[in-house]
Amino acid sequence: MSYAQYFDDVERWRDGLRRERSGPEVIREIENRIERESDSLLIQILHRLLADEHDAQGNREAADTVRRAEPDQEILRWRDDWREQHAESDFVRALEDRIQQESRPLALQALRDLLAREHRKRGNYAASAAVYLADSEAGPDRPQPLLCLAEQKFYDENEPGVAIRIIDRALAAALRSGIFRRKAFGLKARIALRLQSYATVDDVLRHIMRLTFTRGNLDEEVERDFLDRAPPGCLDAEVAGAYDAYCRARGKVSTASDEEIDEVILGRTRPRWQKTAMIAAKALAEFQAKQLDASEHAIAERVRAMVQAGRLAAQGNIACWRRSELRLPS
Repeated sequence: MSYAQYFDDVERWRDGLRRERSGPEVIREIENRIERESDSLLIQILHRLLADEHDAQGNREAADTVRRAEPDQEILRWRDDWREQHAESDFVRALEDRIQQESRPLALQALRDLLAREHRKRGNYAASAAVYLADSEAGPDRPQPLLCLAEQKFYDENEPGVAIRIIDRALAAALRSGIFRRKAFGLKARIALRLQSYATVDDVLRHIMRLTFTRGNLDEEVERDFLDRAPPGCLDAEVAGAYDAYCRARGKVSTASDEEIDEVILGRTRPRWQKTAMIAAKALAEFQAKQLDASEHAIAERVRAMVQAGRLAAQGNIACWRRSELRLPS
């Protein structure tokens, strides 16, 4: 079964417990099933539902404890601790050593993702591609590694012809697993737009509108930048009109322009240093409230452009929002 099917199946089981058992009994049953399971994917889903159940019963502290125990969160804490203690050492070597010592699938996925991103930040694209491909081979039904590689080829290396082939592989994995389908289709639309393959963009829009979702279908929100940035008259008018209505019905009226993104980011930035991640999060929330489509990538591009133009001051690696800060120039 796919991730989405597993999730829906386990959620139905949990819903049955809720109808028949008290709140504490539901939590004990989920915990008991976690103890019995050996499948890492099922354990991941059960942990997610256990945290949700604690939240539903008003125990936020217990929910946070469950989430902190997840292997990917453990790896992120290890990363932060390591960087604090070994600021001058090579993080790539540390990641490679930790990967050699690790056997848990979810922890390995998190470590390989960090390793690929570290190579990518350094411009070592061949090394990051090798890690993404190895991660995809280890979990062929996970679309995330190939999605990241397609983004790298498209955004970082400016190779849309290569990116379109990789995104098709990512899409196949997304459709098998039931997760990140809309995200993969959206990236394919942007790549096809760059390649001026407008019939491909039309086809992507049709596919997105046909998707159905349950809670197990993890994905991005509705995106429309590839519709709004298409040259006038290049897309099928009926398809474009239908997709515009599809987006409006889901709270996305138009795409934020570069000027609108700049205005919001500058409005959220202060003369003192603030974490880039905090500024970006507030900007994303503001765009959502305004029903404007603005992706993390679009915000990152505008931050980079404004830093280069001297409109923002930055310290740290602005490619990593959690490890950089912004302020208004003096």
